[in-house]
Amino acid sequence: MTLDQLVAFVSVAKTKNFTATAKALHLAQPAVTSRIKNLETDIGVTLLQRFDGTLELTAAGARLLRYAQQIVDLVKQAEVEIGQQSEEIIIGATSTLAVHFVPRILRTAYEGTHRPKFIIRQVDSLNLLNLVLEGNVDIALMTHRLEHPDIAVTQLNEWLQIVLVASENHPIVNESDVTYEVVKKYRLLRTQKKHGFWKLVDNKLREHQIEIEADVTVDNIEIAKEILLQSAFLTFMPYLSIEKELERGVLKSIPVKNFPVLQFPIYMIHHQQSNQSRNVQFILRIFGIGK
Repeated sequence: MTLDQLVAFVSVAKTKNFTATAKALHLAQPAVTSRIKNLETDIGVTLLQRFDGTLELTAAGARLLRYAQQIVDLVKQAEVEIGQQSEEIIIGATSTLAVHFVPRILRTAYEGTHRPKFIIRQVDSLNLLNLVLEGNVDIALMTHRLEHPDIAVTQLNEWLQIVLVASENHPIVNESDVTYEVVKKYRLLRTQKKHGFWKLVDNKLREHQIEIEADVTVDNIEIAKEILLQSAFLTFMPYLSIEKELERGVLKSIPVKNFPVLQFPIYMIHHQQSNQSRNVQFILRIFGIGK
């Protein structure tokens, strides 16, 4: 009997569905089936049966569920509570926030005399949730709200603002009335869709029946900046990523008339059981939320 088998069993017992369990545990369905069959073999009883097409617990399965749930809960609690004692603060964030927002957290964190140790992990939203649930990160940052009974969600006062930018010498800078039709006259640059902010931009623009066609696609924001500075391209970028260039005047933010506002809330999540942990409270104080 292994923990992986018990986790799969608890999930199947709750969902009554192997497919739903496979999706929740990020496994192939045959892997879930194998874990349940191996568990039944290990303890020598049938745990699940189908009645009229519905998956149900046997009497033995119902008895095991009580123990299995306690074991799984205890393991999760241990992971979270042991993680609370770590001197390293582990922050997980989606790609755009990891690159352009987390550095601001670090800058604020080291303004005082306290010198915490940080580990920064760049992960997609779904896996961030799992890392928080497993106690493998203290907090996670993302741009869409997740709901889970074991997760505390805080919307920060900060926003991810996306702006249309061009070099200081781009002809659009001299346009007196920039509309979307004007923007379409010029070449557009974009980063690949794996960069989280482009997904946000695409989704927002689709709400307004606006489709953005790019002439050049790159996989690195620093490359995008260099292309902007040396060629007549436009692109959307997080304000945080080009703040210095805007201050120096080498890049210009281009306001577009009657164009959707591209700004998105930033959410911080952490495990409910870690709410009073030293690491979580420290991060909350950085954002002016903690005590």
